[in-house]
Amino acid sequence: MFWVDSDININLEIFKKICSIANKKTHPIVSGVYFISKESDGSLPVVMPCIFDDIDTYLIKYHHPLPHDQVIKVDSAGMGLVIMHRSVIKKLKEKYGKKSFLFAENNLSEDEFIGEDISFFRKCKELKIPVYCHTGAIAKHIKRVPWDQDYYSLYWKNKLLEEENNK
Repeated sequence: MFWVDSDININLEIFKKICSIANKKTHPIVSGVYFISKESDGSLPVVMPCIFDDIDTYLIKYHHPLPHDQVIKVDSAGMGLVIMHRSVIKKLKEKYGKKSFLFAENNLSEDEFIGEDISFFRKCKELKIPVYCHTGAIAKHIKRVPWDQDYYSLYWKNKLLEEENNK
């Protein structure tokens, strides 16, 4: 199954990279990379790769800096660019039955919230279904300007220059 959000712009090369490592037994879930922003630096969005590792029950961390053109194991990703084998859904159905297991949020209190994408991947992790990301399969996330590899690189190179100049 291939999941792609309507604001994610992919091409055949990206699709081929993701498909090249997808495998029912070894790589049942594979994500590409797109960028998201949860904060701003002045008027600029701070873009980060939408691939994560768990810190604890309610915290995740970005894979940043983004490794160049590698296949890496991750705990979760955004569902905006994911391919998965149908056996994943079968395993989830076996475990959760008719309960809502696909994209259900986990909101235990106002301060403790897990979005539907992360909740889905945590259920996969619980079932020992590995998730991988191909960091060479980078798609544009269409916002006011495309959040892509060029924007990500430019922003973070500029941040390093600022830090060096302030020393």
